[in-house]
Amino acid sequence: MAIARHHVPSHHGQVVKIKYATQFDTKHPRIALIVNRPHLLHFSYQRYLANFLREQFDFEGVPIELIPRKSSDRHDNEEN
Repeated sequence: MAIARHHVPSHHGQVVKIKYATQFDTKHPRIALIVNRPHLLHFSYQRYLANFLREQFDFEGVPIELIPRKSSDRHDNEEN
């Protein structure tokens, strides 16, 4: 829903895609964003997402940490 309202900005033509998000800690909420290019996800868009989550889940005043990460494919390390 948040991404539909404001698409993830690209960086010099490189498309940044958020594949999914998962919460991995609760005190304070820490959420991993699985992204194709985590180093290109701008801090202002992370702030937008955190504010969106605060609004949707009534987390006013709660620090939310978003951590962009690249998906690790376990098949990359397997031998054929």
